[in-house]
Amino acid sequence: PDVVQTLVASVSPAGATATITWYRDDDKILTYGAAYTVQADDIGHTMYVWAEGTGSTTGSATSRITSEVKAN
Repeated sequence: PDVVQTLVASVSPAGATATITWYRDDDKILTYGAAYTVQADDIGHTMYVWAEGTGSTTGSATSRITSEVKAN
């Protein structure tokens, strides 16, 4: 990813709900929600997103780790 790029997470199937948390490789929580805009502080780090089902949706999933963030 590049700085100022917006990354978006989605869950499936349609109608599923989840709490979504964005992390950096140093386990720093970046934000909560479906989207994250990459910041200059993220340069040189990788990121991943974790989702945990809410309501009638059960389970959790972790995304693949991104490549290192680069300045655009």
